[in-house]
Amino acid sequence: MARHGPRPVVGAPGQGRFLLALKLFELGRISSGKAAILSGMGRVEFLLAAWLDIDAGSLAVSVTAG
Repeated sequence: MARHGPRPVVGAPGQGRFLLALKLFELGRISSGKAAILSGMGRVEFLLAAWLDIDAGSLAVSVTAG
């Protein structure tokens, strides 16, 4: 499945920072604005990338579980 949007490329130097920021945001430890700064993105770009990441994870679970 082709992915579109501001998702970091696998193995890219910023991917680890994005994933760390995403986890801290999911846990409620930091705001979306701070998570965006940590990942080197704008707030809207971070939220879109987070939504795509979470959506892809739930899609993978539903496909493998079904």
